[in-house]
Amino acid sequence: GIIISIIFYVDGLDHGCDPFKKENMGKEDEMMYYRYAAARYSAYENIMWDIANEYHLFRTIEWGEKMGSYLKSIDHAKHLIS
Repeated sequence: GIIISIIFYVDGLDHGCDPFKKENMGKEDEMMYYRYAAARYSAYENIMWDIANEYHLFRTIEWGEKMGSYLKSIDHAKHLIS
C-alpha cells in the first residue's frame, strides 16, 4: 500500500543539478533521461511520476505539458503523473 514518488530532479536554481540547462530543456537529451527512467521503473506498480520538483521556478508551463505528455506516452503501465 505504499506509493513511491519518482521525482526527476532537474533543479535549475541549484547549480550543478540541471544537466540540460534552460537552452536544452525538452530536447532529445532530456527526453532520453525520462525515457530511461520509464524503461527502468515503470514495471513497478507502486510508483508515481513527478516530472520535476517545483518546475515552475525554472521551467515553463509548456515544458511541463510537453514532458508530462511525453512521459505518459512512454509509460505503458499508466502510472499517475504530477
